[in-house]
Amino acid sequence: YKAIIIANCDQKIINPYMRICYSCKYSMPKFNFYKLKYKELNHNLKKRLTFKNDERIRCNFTSVKSFRKTGFDKGHLAPDASFDFNQEILKSTYLNSNILPEVPYLNR
Repeated sequence: YKAIIIANCDQKIINPYMRICYSCKYSMPKFNFYKLKYKELNHNLKKRLTFKNDERIRCNFTSVKSFRKTGFDKGHLAPDASFDFNQEILKSTYLNSNILPEVPYLNR
């Protein structure tokens, strides 16, 4: 996680198990770091959540609604499947601070 401290981030967002470097210029995350333990990956929550706006973002951000009718999917920068061992932690992957526009054939 030390690299995010020296990175050129407009905002650093800290979630359980994940650190996000957010760009106000591009209204999306630049990159993120996460560390998972193998024992935690043995669980698998089947229910998928809906994307929510991250109220902690202080600058302009890409709203979840702004993806409608663009031809792009909302893609996870930190994947849902890596965090589906815990419902509360899984919620952090469904915030707009963790989504990027992706073309549908790549995302699916």
